[in-house]
Amino acid sequence: MGGGIARLHGELARRYPAGELIVSTPQDADAAEVDAQFGGAVDRLPVGRRHTKSLPGLLLWSRRAASLARQRAVRFVYCGNVKPAGYPARWVYERTKTPYCIFLYGADLLSEQHKYHHSRRARSWVARRRSSPSPTGRATWP
Repeated sequence: MGGGIARLHGELARRYPAGELIVSTPQDADAAEVDAQFGGAVDRLPVGRRHTKSLPGLLLWSRRAASLARQRAVRFVYCGNVKPAGYPARWVYERTKTPYCIFLYGADLLSEQHKYHHSRRARSWVARRRSSPSPTGRATWP
């Protein structure tokens, strides 16, 4: 596990009680080593991170996440970033009405800044329909 955002989510996941957390994430070179550290189940997609940024990859992840949510009676979806993970979180909500939240980082906004005009509708769709308010009680994005 690297540093930064990946480290943050790894540390959060590691502190959940055994059996209380299911992680759905793309394949990674150090998956076996990282997955062994968690008390919860880790559902690794059969594709890598790069593939999850394409439409077929997002559909695969979204369908798999919805299926996992139904099978395990998931009560809440915690999403580590807007893209690409926000789309499967939204898909799960649309199909199972399971509430979700999305962590939003400055890096998410900076990486999309030059595309703001073109992707505004998609990001607005995900953010407007999030099922839980921000910690401050008011919308903070967009």
